[in-house]
Parts: sequence; structure tokens; C-alpha cells
Amino acid sequence: MNTHNFTGSIALLAAAVLAAGCRHKTPDFDACGQVDATDITVSSESSGKIMKLDIREGDILSKGECIGYIDTVQIWLQKEELVRRRESAKVKTVDISCQT
Repeated sequence: MNTHNFTGSIALLAAAVLAAGCRHKTPDFDACGQVDATDITVSSESSGKIMKLDIREGDILSKGECIGYIDTVQIWLQKEELVRRRESAKVKTVDISCQT
């Protein structure tokens, strides 16, 4: 009977040690690293106020794909002003061939 008590005590002790070791522990995290990003500059052939932009970060685009619209009214007005100035300058220019 003495060995039965001793075996039972060892089993009880082993169960207690296993139960203590299985307690839920919150793991401690300790890490360091480096994150590298790829920057891509996208430029427009003309300037103006962006009226619509149909993309989000991470979208995959193809070359030449239309992704938005730019308000080019100011550019058009500047172009028209330059055309008028050029026409006015042509009218004011003296025709040299007539003077010879």
C-alpha cells in the first residue's frame, strides 16, 4: 500500500506541474525591422485642377490608362489669348517685301 500512495503522490505532483505549465500566458513580442516602399512619380502632360481621380493606393495601372480628369479651362483661355496676340502681331508687322 505504501507504493500505491507514493505513485499517487507522484502522479498528483506531475499533474500539478503540468497544469501550472499550461497556464495561459500573453506572449511578449519584441521585434525590429525595416519597411521599404516603392515611390513612383506620376506626371501629367498638362496642368490644371483635378476634377476626378478614379484610383486608390495599391491599384495596378497600365501605361496610357485614363485615371482621371483635369479642368483645363485656364489653359485653353491662355492658349486663346496667345493666338489673339500672335494674330495682332501679324497685323502690326510691316511687310518688308512691299517696301523694296
